[in-house]
Amino acid sequence: YYYQASKATNKTSLASAALFQSGFLSYFVQDYPGALSKFNEYMAKYPGSKTVSDVLWYSAWIQYLQKNFKTAEENFSSILAAKEKKPRLWTEHKE
Repeated sequence: YYYQASKATNKTSLASAALFQSGFLSYFVQDYPGALSKFNEYMAKYPGSKTVSDVLWYSAWIQYLQKNFKTAEENFSSILAAKEKKPRLWTEHKE
């Protein structure tokens, strides 16, 4: 239902939240291909979203769980690079 909701609304905040939840629920029930598809769609549509770090993490972890170790390593490396480049995406701590 979340995926359908992400398509049905014109409000970006609601659509992005619904698409993220759809991907997370697919991950939760171990539908890893479905989760990756939704997370990839999320990244394409909402690359500047606050939940990008979560999407990147789940995507990398799914690759690891599917024994796609090379892809998982590449994705985890890109997470570290992004963290160094834009630390605010990764923490709520304010200096």
